[in-house]
Amino acid sequence: MVEVAFPCNSTSTTTECEMDPASEVEARRVFSASGRQVVGWFHSHPTFEATPSVRDIHNQHAYQSLCRRAADGIEPFVGVIVSPPGGTGPYGVSDISVFYVTPPGPDDDHMGAEALPFSLPFTVTGQHAIAADLLDAMAHLIESHADLIQRADLAKRFKRNEAMTSLEKLLVSMRYRWAEDIRQQWDEHVALRLRPLLLLHFCRGSASETGNSTPIATSRNATSTVSNE
Repeated sequence: MVEVAFPCNSTSTTTECEMDPASEVEARRVFSASGRQVVGWFHSHPTFEATPSVRDIHNQHAYQSLCRRAADGIEPFVGVIVSPPGGTGPYGVSDISVFYVTPPGPDDDHMGAEALPFSLPFTVTGQHAIAADLLDAMAHLIESHADLIQRADLAKRFKRNEAMTSLEKLLVSMRYRWAEDIRQQWDEHVALRLRPLLLLHFCRGSASETGNSTPIATSRNATSTVSNE
Protein backbone atom coordinates (compact mmCIF):
# COMPACT_ATOMS: atom_id res chain seq x y z
CA MET A 1 0.00 0.00 0.00
CA VAL A 2 1.65 3.21 -1.17
CA GLU A 3 0.75 6.03 1.22
CA VAL A 4 3.28 8.84 0.78
CA ALA A 5 5.49 10.20 -1.98
CA PHE A 6 8.54 12.33 -1.24
CA PRO A 7 9.57 14.80 -3.99
CA CYS A 8 13.30 14.48 -4.58
CA ASN A 9 15.69 16.62 -6.56
CA SER A 10 16.90 15.19 -9.82
CA THR A 11 20.23 14.97 -11.61
CA SER A 12 18.48 13.81 -14.79
CA THR A 13 19.27 14.65 -18.38
CA THR A 14 16.74 14.90 -21.21
CA THR A 15 17.07 11.16 -21.85
CA GLU A 16 17.99 9.55 -18.50
CA CYS A 17 16.48 9.80 -15.03
CA GLU A 18 18.73 9.90 -11.97
CA MET A 19 17.80 10.72 -8.39
CA ASP A 20 19.93 13.14 -6.38
CA PRO A 21 21.63 11.00 -3.67
CA ALA A 22 21.22 13.66 -0.97
CA SER A 23 17.47 13.83 -1.66
CA GLU A 24 17.19 10.07 -1.44
CA VAL A 25 18.88 10.07 1.97
CA GLU A 26 16.52 12.81 3.17
CA ALA A 27 13.49 10.87 1.91
CA ARG A 28 14.56 7.77 3.83
CA ARG A 29 15.07 9.88 6.97
CA VAL A 30 11.58 11.40 6.69
CA PHE A 31 9.96 8.01 6.07
CA SER A 32 11.80 6.41 8.98
CA ALA A 33 10.78 9.22 11.35
CA SER A 34 7.11 8.60 10.49
CA GLY A 35 7.32 4.83 10.89
CA ARG A 36 7.36 4.05 7.17
CA GLN A 37 9.73 2.25 4.88
CA VAL A 38 10.61 2.85 1.23
CA VAL A 39 8.83 0.48 -1.15
CA GLY A 40 9.47 2.11 -4.51
CA TRP A 41 10.38 5.12 -6.62
CA PHE A 42 8.69 6.99 -9.40
CA HIS A 43 9.73 9.32 -12.17
CA SER A 44 8.24 10.92 -15.26
CA HIS A 45 8.63 10.40 -18.98
CA PRO A 46 7.56 13.90 -20.08
CA THR A 47 7.61 13.23 -23.83
CA PHE A 48 7.09 9.50 -24.34
CA GLU A 49 5.18 6.46 -23.09
CA ALA A 50 5.42 5.03 -19.58
CA THR A 51 7.66 2.12 -20.60
CA PRO A 52 10.89 1.53 -18.64
CA SER A 53 14.07 2.41 -20.47
CA VAL A 54 17.29 0.40 -20.22
CA ARG A 55 18.49 2.88 -17.58
CA ASP A 56 15.22 2.54 -15.67
CA ILE A 57 15.62 -1.24 -15.62
CA HIS A 58 19.20 -0.90 -14.39
CA ASN A 59 18.15 1.48 -11.58
CA GLN A 60 15.21 -0.71 -10.59
CA HIS A 61 17.47 -3.76 -10.48
CA ALA A 62 19.87 -1.90 -8.17
CA TYR A 63 17.10 -0.68 -5.83
CA GLN A 64 15.59 -4.16 -5.57
CA SER A 65 18.98 -5.61 -4.68
CA LEU A 66 19.44 -3.03 -1.93
CA CYS A 67 16.01 -3.87 -0.48
CA ARG A 68 16.36 -7.66 -0.67
CA ARG A 69 15.23 -9.38 2.52
CA ALA A 70 17.76 -11.85 3.88
CA ALA A 71 15.11 -14.15 5.34
CA ASP A 72 13.27 -15.00 2.13
CA GLY A 73 15.12 -13.24 -0.71
CA ILE A 74 12.07 -11.15 -1.63
CA GLU A 75 12.78 -7.69 -3.04
CA PRO A 76 9.79 -5.48 -1.99
CA PHE A 77 10.49 -2.48 -4.21
CA VAL A 78 8.57 -1.32 -7.30
CA GLY A 79 9.15 1.25 -10.02
CA VAL A 80 6.44 3.67 -11.16
CA ILE A 81 6.51 5.74 -14.35
CA VAL A 82 4.16 8.63 -15.13
CA SER A 83 3.76 9.68 -18.75
CA PRO A 84 2.07 13.09 -19.15
CA PRO A 85 1.44 12.55 -22.90
CA GLY A 86 -0.92 9.73 -21.92
CA GLY A 87 -2.86 8.12 -24.70
CA THR A 88 -4.28 4.91 -23.23
CA GLY A 89 -6.81 6.41 -20.81
CA PRO A 90 -9.27 9.33 -20.61
CA TYR A 91 -8.39 12.48 -22.54
CA GLY A 92 -5.80 14.60 -20.77
CA VAL A 93 -5.05 12.04 -18.05
CA SER A 94 -1.44 10.93 -17.63
CA ASP A 95 -0.62 7.25 -18.01
CA ILE A 96 0.86 5.42 -15.03
CA SER A 97 2.73 2.12 -15.19
CA VAL A 98 4.14 0.03 -12.34
CA PHE A 99 6.98 -2.39 -13.03
CA TYR A 100 9.29 -4.88 -11.38
CA VAL A 101 12.35 -6.68 -12.72
CA THR A 102 13.44 -10.27 -12.29
CA PRO A 103 15.78 -10.62 -9.30
CA PRO A 104 19.39 -11.45 -10.14
CA GLY A 105 20.27 -15.08 -10.66
CA PRO A 106 23.24 -16.81 -9.00
CA ASP A 107 25.38 -16.36 -12.12
CA ASP A 108 24.43 -12.71 -12.76
CA ASP A 109 27.77 -10.87 -12.72
CA HIS A 110 26.56 -7.65 -14.34
CA MET A 111 23.90 -5.69 -12.47
CA GLY A 112 20.84 -5.36 -14.62
CA ALA A 113 22.38 -7.14 -17.59
CA GLU A 114 19.82 -9.95 -17.59
CA ALA A 115 16.99 -8.19 -15.76
CA LEU A 116 13.59 -8.25 -17.45
CA PRO A 117 10.82 -5.77 -16.57
CA PHE A 118 7.31 -6.99 -15.80
CA SER A 119 4.22 -4.82 -15.69
CA LEU A 120 2.31 -4.97 -12.40
CA PRO A 121 -1.44 -4.35 -12.00
CA PHE A 122 -2.43 -1.67 -9.52
CA THR A 123 -5.54 0.01 -8.15
CA VAL A 124 -6.00 3.65 -7.17
CA THR A 125 -8.17 3.72 -4.05
CA GLY A 126 -10.54 6.60 -3.42
CA GLN A 127 -10.02 9.22 -0.73
CA HIS A 128 -12.87 10.81 1.20
CA ALA A 129 -11.05 13.97 2.24
CA ILE A 130 -8.18 16.14 1.06
CA ALA A 131 -5.57 16.47 3.77
CA ALA A 132 -4.36 19.97 4.59
CA ASP A 133 -0.75 18.78 4.83
CA LEU A 134 -0.96 17.47 1.26
CA LEU A 135 -2.04 20.89 -0.01
CA ASP A 136 0.74 22.49 2.04
CA ALA A 137 3.25 20.12 0.48
CA MET A 138 1.98 20.88 -3.04
CA ALA A 139 2.18 24.62 -2.47
CA HIS A 140 5.67 24.30 -1.02
CA LEU A 141 6.78 22.19 -3.99
CA ILE A 142 5.58 24.82 -6.45
CA GLU A 143 7.21 27.69 -4.56
CA SER A 144 10.49 25.87 -3.95
CA HIS A 145 10.94 25.34 -7.70
CA ALA A 146 9.84 28.81 -8.75
CA ASP A 147 13.39 29.87 -9.62
CA LEU A 148 14.36 26.71 -11.48
CA ILE A 149 15.81 27.81 -14.80
CA GLN A 150 14.51 24.78 -16.72
CA ARG A 151 11.04 24.83 -15.23
CA ALA A 152 8.23 24.05 -17.63
CA ASP A 153 6.15 26.83 -19.14
CA LEU A 154 2.65 25.58 -18.38
CA ALA A 155 1.07 28.35 -20.44
CA LYS A 156 2.22 26.65 -23.63
CA ARG A 157 0.03 24.25 -25.56
CA PHE A 158 0.55 20.70 -24.42
CA LYS A 159 0.39 19.53 -28.03
CA ARG A 160 0.85 21.71 -31.08
CA ASN A 161 -2.43 20.72 -32.73
CA GLU A 162 -4.56 21.13 -29.58
CA ALA A 163 -5.82 24.15 -27.67
CA MET A 164 -5.28 22.62 -24.21
CA THR A 165 -2.40 24.21 -22.31
CA SER A 166 0.00 22.22 -20.16
CA LEU A 167 -1.54 23.80 -17.06
CA GLU A 168 -5.05 22.72 -18.07
CA LYS A 169 -3.80 19.23 -18.83
CA LEU A 170 -2.06 19.02 -15.45
CA LEU A 171 -5.22 20.03 -13.57
CA VAL A 172 -7.41 17.63 -15.59
CA SER A 173 -5.11 14.72 -14.83
CA MET A 174 -4.85 15.46 -11.10
CA ARG A 175 -8.60 15.93 -10.76
CA TYR A 176 -9.26 12.54 -12.36
CA ARG A 177 -7.34 10.73 -9.60
CA TRP A 178 -9.72 11.93 -6.88
CA ALA A 179 -12.98 10.20 -6.04
CA GLU A 180 -16.01 11.87 -7.62
CA ASP A 181 -17.53 12.87 -4.28
CA ILE A 182 -14.61 15.16 -3.41
CA ARG A 183 -13.75 16.58 -6.83
CA GLN A 184 -15.70 19.75 -6.04
CA GLN A 185 -13.61 20.17 -2.89
CA TRP A 186 -10.47 19.64 -4.96
CA ASP A 187 -11.60 22.23 -7.51
CA GLU A 188 -12.04 24.78 -4.73
CA HIS A 189 -8.57 24.16 -3.34
CA VAL A 190 -7.08 24.42 -6.83
CA ALA A 191 -8.89 27.68 -7.58
CA LEU A 192 -8.01 29.31 -4.27
CA ARG A 193 -4.47 28.10 -3.72
CA LEU A 194 -2.71 25.93 -6.27
CA ARG A 195 -3.70 27.40 -9.64
CA PRO A 196 -2.69 30.98 -8.67
CA LEU A 197 0.75 29.71 -7.66
CA LEU A 198 1.16 27.75 -10.89
CA LEU A 199 0.08 30.77 -12.94
CA LEU A 200 2.54 32.98 -11.09
CA HIS A 201 5.58 30.72 -11.17
CA PHE A 202 5.14 28.25 -14.04
CA CYS A 203 3.36 30.09 -16.81
CA ARG A 204 6.52 31.65 -18.16
CA GLY A 205 10.05 30.52 -18.91
CA SER A 206 11.39 27.63 -20.98
CA ALA A 207 9.86 24.17 -21.17
CA SER A 208 11.76 21.35 -19.54
CA GLU A 209 11.96 17.76 -20.70
CA THR A 210 13.85 16.56 -17.67
CA GLY A 211 12.29 13.68 -15.73
CA ASN A 212 11.98 14.07 -11.95
CA SER A 213 12.22 11.11 -9.63
CA THR A 214 11.06 10.42 -6.12
CA PRO A 215 10.84 7.48 -3.73
CA ILE A 216 7.52 6.28 -2.35
CA ALA A 217 6.81 4.75 1.01
CA THR A 218 4.36 2.64 2.93
CA SER A 219 3.73 1.74 6.55
CA ARG A 220 5.78 -1.14 7.90
CA ASN A 221 2.68 -3.08 8.88
CA ALA A 222 1.03 -2.82 5.47
CA THR A 223 0.81 -6.06 3.49
CA SER A 224 -1.45 -5.08 0.60
CA THR A 225 0.02 -4.79 -2.90
CA VAL A 226 -2.52 -2.16 -3.93
CA SER A 227 -0.91 1.11 -4.99
CA ASN A 228 -2.48 4.38 -3.96
CA GLU A 229 -1.55 7.61 -5.81
